[in-house]
Amino acid sequence: MKPIYGKKKLEYLKNADFFFLTSWYECNSNFAAEVFSSGGCLLTLKSCNLNYMKQHNALKILSFK
Repeated sequence: MKPIYGKKKLEYLKNADFFFLTSWYECNSNFAAEVFSSGGCLLTLKSCNLNYMKQHNALKILSFK
């Protein structure tokens, strides 16, 4: 998949029901910030290191084995 920019990217952020962040580790995720700033819902893995956001109920961390 190619990167999405501009108005098309804003349309995705506005119209999606939720987003998956599947990285094994993130440090200050721009993607997470964009999702939150658009009012979106973010699902992520515990290993993604977004625990600060989880503490404030800003995201749902998925757990699987």
